[in-house]
Amino acid sequence: MKYIFLPFIVLMVFLFSRCATEKREKEEIQTFPTQIKHAKGFSITKAKDYKILTVHQAWKNAKKTFRYILLKQGQQMPQNLTDEVVVEVPIQKFICLSTTHAPFVDLLRESEKIVGFAGSKYVSTASIAKLIKQGKIKEVGQENGINLEVMLDLQPDLVIAYMMNEADKSYQEMQRAGVKIAINSEYLEESPLGQAEWIKFFAAFLDKEREADSIFNEIENEYLATSALARQEANKPSVFTNIPYGGTWYVAGGRSFVAKLIQDAGANYIFEQDSTRGSIPMSIESVFQAAQKADFWLNVSDFQSLQELKNLDTRFIEFDAMKKGNIFNNNNKVNEGGGIAYWELGVARPDIVLKDLVKIFHPHILPQHDLYFYKKLK
Repeated sequence: MKYIFLPFIVLMVFLFSRCATEKREKEEIQTFPTQIKHAKGFSITKAKDYKILTVHQAWKNAKKTFRYILLKQGQQMPQNLTDEVVVEVPIQKFICLSTTHAPFVDLLRESEKIVGFAGSKYVSTASIAKLIKQGKIKEVGQENGINLEVMLDLQPDLVIAYMMNEADKSYQEMQRAGVKIAINSEYLEESPLGQAEWIKFFAAFLDKEREADSIFNEIENEYLATSALARQEANKPSVFTNIPYGGTWYVAGGRSFVAKLIQDAGANYIFEQDSTRGSIPMSIESVFQAAQKADFWLNVSDFQSLQELKNLDTRFIEFDAMKKGNIFNNNNKVNEGGGIAYWELGVARPDIVLKDLVKIFHPHILPQHDLYFYKKLK
């Protein structure tokens, strides 16, 4: 009789074992999303021994997404994930190809892990600029492209790059050479806080998510508190931006991060009804007509004085902002290589940029704040 039940027992053991295996595999691949509040360009999900970082838009109008599997050191690649870039974290040596990466790494106190930088003379971030001068961070290429030989000699765990389009020559060269690349596209974010939240992108590779959350939360709180004060102001001055180049005036789009900053600082951007995320090419005459009565004029390239602007185009004297002397430029801090801190630290610290703008538009709100990125042209 006992032999009759033996096949049944074997079958039950097999079924139980299979169910337990399936349950264990299901538990192992269960993932949980990391909270990303403002940034739209990337997302992170976490499992027990790995993370999946997805860049949703690597360049403007990109259709392709990029996924990175971030494995804890010593862990095996999950069997359910294939054909992905695998990076062992925390990374120990990496290369940055944009100065906007510098402040994020500095805020996370990981500057000494950078071994190479593109356009290093433009870096303003003190901790990284010091390492560059000491020769501990090598130049890997500038305007004419990357130096692949130097890059390969440095043997980085990862290169953090950016792309302007799918045919990016530097990206293709690195890929053919077997370099591991992570695409950072914070410049596509529409909001200042969206750009700043890319600190969590860097933190994922450096295994410092807790620190990144704390840093970003502080920046977010400062930004929102300042904006809340400014938005209460009944008097909202009108503002326009930039200068013409080659007969065309590229103004900030109504959905750009610049427009958002101006609005959050309690002012009216004269092209805020526009739906463009980037810049808008306009004729000089169109801008003259729209901006002649505007109260403030911001971001006038590398100009240092009112006279320099007048020399560019004598019609500028007709702007009310010129008559009132209300022209402010974001080049208050420039390093010896020509790098402007606004385009570097300003990306990671929009709370300071916002305080500058509130000080310009509503100086009584922040009487103790001194302009950091901006200065008034004289």
